[in-house]
Amino acid sequence: MTEPDAAARAESEPSATFDGVGRVIAIAVVVGLGLVGFARPGSILSGGLAWLAFLLCTASGWGAIVAKLTNVEEPDFGLRAAWGLAAYIAVTGPLVAIGVCSRPVILVLIALGVVMFAWREWTTSTPCVRVVRRGVRWARANQGVATVVIVLGALAL
Repeated sequence: MTEPDAAARAESEPSATFDGVGRVIAIAVVVGLGLVGFARPGSILSGGLAWLAFLLCTASGWGAIVAKLTNVEEPDFGLRAAWGLAAYIAVTGPLVAIGVCSRPVILVLIALGVVMFAWREWTTSTPCVRVVRRGVRWARANQGVATVVIVLGALAL
């Protein structure tokens, strides 16, 4: 490897400390979103959006269970969340059918998803902080497209 290649690689790969702090922050943000959503159930913007993001991460945690049970290569966040939603429905469907799917049961299932999200985030080779970092780099390199995406996202809110 040449010196410029080594320097570029060292710049693109975060340090172990950065990774560890980023993993803890990602887990704390998800738990914080859940707390905000749980504390403000009547607020559509702050509570509702926080709860929606929290549930998406919970679904990703359930998807991590599916990926672990099936021994597949780790999927990206979206596919993991889709698998997680399918698994959640597969578990809760029979619970509803037999009449035991109550609020406490649902909260326990959500907590399991959060725990699995945290476990996956802590043990994976591609934590959220690296994905966000790659996204920021891409947005800087493609400023026109990134601006359009940000404007469309703002209009959607």
